Amino acid sequence: MATYKQFEDLPVWKKAKELGVSIYSLTKGNPFARDYHYIAQVLCHLGLSINLQVQRICNL
Repeated sequence: MATYKQFEDLPVWKKAKELGVSIYSLTKGNPFARDYHYIAQVLCHLGLSINLQVQRICNL
């Protein structure tokens, strides 16, 4: 079993970060570019919440 010193080393953290970047790149183009509220919701609720939960669980 692997041991991790930081939550950033966890595979789930890395995958969640990739997901957040993918969501951001998909929503920065039209037709999403003008709908700032929608982009904020998608990025905060889908892309960032996974990373925040992993960080909170690790409590590092």
